[in-house]
Amino acid sequence: MSRYTIVLLLIISVLASLAGCGQTIEEQMDQGMENAKSVFNAKPEKSTEQSNKINFYLPSDFTKETSSDDTNIILSKDENAFVLFINPNESNDSERFYKALKADKTANIVKEQTFKKKNRFGFASVIKKEDKQYEIIVSSGGVKLTTITNGENIDELIEQMMQIVRSVKITNK
Repeated sequence: MSRYTIVLLLIISVLASLAGCGQTIEEQMDQGMENAKSVFNAKPEKSTEQSNKINFYLPSDFTKETSSDDTNIILSKDENAFVLFINPNESNDSERFYKALKADKTANIVKEQTFKKKNRFGFASVIKKEDKQYEIIVSSGGVKLTTITNGENIDELIEQMMQIVRSVKITNK
């Protein structure tokens, strides 16, 4: 490859990444919902982490902080903390977390989408909080992951959160 081609590819890469930074919150939410739908409908990622009887995929830029039991696991990425809730008594088509969200009349839901495939149900939602903060909730069956963010990279967060919840497997060890 010539020097000219390499420089041209670098310039295009930089411009493409800068173009993504200019997305509005609404555009990020729309893209995040599309990403979540694709992940929900795809084969789950292979497990990379274990916590007691729970196996799950954890993207490389996430860290598992603590897990007090098999139902609550704290994760982190950059400045964001995430709480992974697992209800082993719920089936893959459970709508319990979604119905609880919809019953919360104080939740200012600005974007949401539900997903169904065969015997599975999931959803992703973005809730406006105070001081330009957003709560992101992503769920698949009896697994829910939630975080509070300042609105940066919402599309990426929603996608990664769906990858995590879709990958959760409970073992009988």
